[in-house]
Amino acid sequence: MLRELCGEIKAIVAQSCVEQTHGDAVLRTLGRRGFALHAEAPCRACALSMQAYRAVAHCTTPAALRGSAGVELLMESAYILDHIADGELKAHGGLSPAEELAVGLTLMTCGFGAICEALQQSGGQHWRLDRLRSLFDTAVNACAGQFLDAHSQTSDSLSAGEALRISVLKAGSLGRLAAEVGGALATDELAAEVGSALATDNQATVTLLGDFGANLFTCAQLHDDLRDACPGPDGAGDLAANKKTLPVVALLGSLVESRPGALDPWAAQRVAREPTDMGSLFRASRAPAFCATVAEVFLNRARQTVEKLRERGAEVRGLEELLLSVVRSSDEHIGGS
Repeated sequence: MLRELCGEIKAIVAQSCVEQTHGDAVLRTLGRRGFALHAEAPCRACALSMQAYRAVAHCTTPAALRGSAGVELLMESAYILDHIADGELKAHGGLSPAEELAVGLTLMTCGFGAICEALQQSGGQHWRLDRLRSLFDTAVNACAGQFLDAHSQTSDSLSAGEALRISVLKAGSLGRLAAEVGGALATDELAAEVGSALATDNQATVTLLGDFGANLFTCAQLHDDLRDACPGPDGAGDLAANKKTLPVVALLGSLVESRPGALDPWAAQRVAREPTDMGSLFRASRAPAFCATVAEVFLNRARQTVEKLRERGAEVRGLEELLLSVVRSSDEHIGGS
């Protein structure tokens, strides 16, 4: 299935990017490590979308492939925005910031175009504009998360609750979008076959799938942040870069608590940069356990949603496999910290 999805992604780019230089740059970007067309690509978003689709429907259609590929393109555009915000462009293929931004906007536009096309294909005369409006709203929430993430880097203070909210918006909204696209495609196809009432009856299923995706991706984001806080013995990572993810905010907050005279949470930056081994400082604090506990809360919510979907008659084996992959990833991250 991964091969078919990669083929669909290439077809979308070829269809949309008629200028060869532009299209070649987009494909080169998607072929970089960590992106959809790389040989070791995880293809997270399209896998979630496809498994959400299969939870409702029992056969894969061209519309399902196109919609899932479109979701993956949206995910890739979010990664490019992250690279731009983090100043990582020189390590990712030599495009200028302006070119990189243009590629990111291209992927976002291609992704939404593919999703719109897929919804029309799946629903026929029953396809619903309100469904598309809801997906756009979810995507705007993801963009809000991207904005707040960038904005927080210049903020004088940030609470753990605010840092978590950014993760929920930034990653959770993408997970919700991916799962709801898959669920919407499946229910719209069923509605086109047996009547539009079925799509309304199954809206609760689509909502549950969205809840599953949001909780799963938020959990995965927290695992990534926990891994990236201080990944090496040299102290490099989000902590050294003062990137305000939840683990970093939790650590600096604990340092302030241990120094009652410090009123500004970000005064702890100076304290955090004093030790030669920042990893030891991080591991000795309460921050790793706190962040792992928060991630577990979201993982348990995803598990509970799977049970609710099972009760509604959904085929949940694929969703359970995604859960297991997140658990295995969590064990690797925590075990290596």
